[in-house]
Amino acid sequence: MRKGDLRHDTLSKVFTRVAFQLIRLDARNNPDDYAIPCKGVNALAERLFVAGFKAAGAWVVAYRLELDAGFTMLQARDRMSRRAAQGHTWRAVAFASYKRQRRP
Repeated sequence: MRKGDLRHDTLSKVFTRVAFQLIRLDARNNPDDYAIPCKGVNALAERLFVAGFKAAGAWVVAYRLELDAGFTMLQARDRMSRRAAQGHTWRAVAFASYKRQRRP
């Protein structure tokens, strides 16, 4: 299997990778928005939601939560990819910190 081949990946892993690339592309095209990375990611998520790409927007929000927890974008991508590879549900992959807070 070639690197970058998505045919055998779970949907969670694909969305993790796609959202990461969307953020990178947006940061390249709108560098001023990313002076504060969380604000840039929020702005991208908002644009995706308004354009009707709700699933992509939700995964971008997942990166925002990881940034809020103190992780870098690369760390967030690696953490979410690892959870996806371990077979976690999409909610546990994207929103692990939120899910942990809900349980006693």
